[in-house]
Amino acid sequence: MRPARLLAPLAAAALLAAPAPAQPPGRKAAVVVSADGTDLFRGLLDQAGVRPVTRKELAEGERRGHGFRIRPGPTEDLIVIVLGPPGGGLEVDPVRYARDALQAGGASLVASDEEMVLAERWAAVGRGRVRCDALGMTFGGRAHCPFVVPTPAGDEHAPPPDSPLAGLFRGLDRVAVNESARLRVGAHLSEFRHALAGFPRGSWLTDRAGGDVRDLTADDLFAVGGVGPDRWKPTPYRFLALADHSVFINLLLVDPDADNVLFARRVVDYLRGPEKRSRCLFVENGRVVEQFDGLRKAFDKNSGFPVPDLVKLQEQAVALADAAVADLQTNDVPNRILNSLFEPPAIARFVLVLAAAYATWYLLRRAFAARKPADAPPPPNVPGAPAGPPGVFDRRQRELLRRDNLYEPVRDLVREFFAAIGAGGSPGAPLPRVAVAATVRRPESLRKAVKDFWAIAYGPPRELKAARWREMEPYLDRLWRAHADGKWRFESAAPV
Repeated sequence: MRPARLLAPLAAAALLAAPAPAQPPGRKAAVVVSADGTDLFRGLLDQAGVRPVTRKELAEGERRGHGFRIRPGPTEDLIVIVLGPPGGGLEVDPVRYARDALQAGGASLVASDEEMVLAERWAAVGRGRVRCDALGMTFGGRAHCPFVVPTPAGDEHAPPPDSPLAGLFRGLDRVAVNESARLRVGAHLSEFRHALAGFPRGSWLTDRAGGDVRDLTADDLFAVGGVGPDRWKPTPYRFLALADHSVFINLLLVDPDADNVLFARRVVDYLRGPEKRSRCLFVENGRVVEQFDGLRKAFDKNSGFPVPDLVKLQEQAVALADAAVADLQTNDVPNRILNSLFEPPAIARFVLVLAAAYATWYLLRRAFAARKPADAPPPPNVPGAPAGPPGVFDRRQRELLRRDNLYEPVRDLVREFFAAIGAGGSPGAPLPRVAVAATVRRPESLRKAVKDFWAIAYGPPRELKAARWREMEPYLDRLWRAHADGKWRFESAAPV
């Protein structure tokens, strides 16, 4: 269960794409923020007690020659966040502030999809846009929105398990990006020492016009970082560089199908570190942002309620339901009510029984719904399925739906597809050799899709959830149409 699922109502109520209409007198206006803004990310900083460095403080520090050291105090208390292209109204390159903060033991985050030099001659954000069409590895099936892939623990450039960097992407396989660039690191040293995440296999790079440039390699990264002190910097710095700043936009932070809100919260905790850094120079698209508490103030003003903790909200709701059910069971509430039901006054006790039964049903329903999908779709239409009164087949289908496992009906459907193109087989049959037409732009992706569906049809049984089938179903339709268009075929029944 993803903690972001309870954020959908917040998105509907607070994240409106256009200004709200005029409100009747006496009614408070809705909170309006843009879908591609960073209000929620800054709200996480505000919740953590981090306050912004203002443009006035920045100018004053420059006049005094302090640079990023805005006022007297420990410089390691500073966080510098640079999102988007650094060009803008600042007289000084904000990336310089990020580098200076590291030298003094502060923390820095630099995230941009624009070409940018991070370290002279050996670390940069490259030009181009990442695309991916791997099955199940994109957000909403969009090629320009791949999910980033954490670096395997055994990789030579991965952070050690006890490093603070190791926990940033741990367990998160649905952190989505939008029109991401890629990072290239010539030498894994100092703040660029560890590779944290890359892109799915089969991803490729395009120019802005959408033309194909080349396939991505293992050296094309999404995230790199470093933690001090080390042999190059003796200060307790923390650094993170990302190839796309849209990972923090409001739209992706509230979407229930992405892990971005969890990742954003981890980034805030990582940048604060054990020193609990509390000042932040936040530069977005070359502009200093001086307000982190916009959502909190808007909610206080409009509804009288503070902004909920975006990450803990759902965990608390589920814990509350679990505690209520456990309390009912521990105290044997239903049995005690029934035992005293017929003692006077009987009517009042009868009403209490009904209320307790309804409350128990409601809490159990909420707790169970939080752990099971709310609406499993009907099984696929399998040609040749038995008709007539419900029988063993129908009961089996209903049981599979109840368990959220569509493997058997989907397996039969995929077998029908392969049989229709003359490649039927029996369980355990090897995959025939696939011939792909020269006009196909990405033949390896097509072969992989055929292999995946062949494994469903003739491979060992597996669990196939409804949500997974929703992602796969369009690809089966594309395979069918591609075969009808002569873009691929099976050469023979000989195994590969």
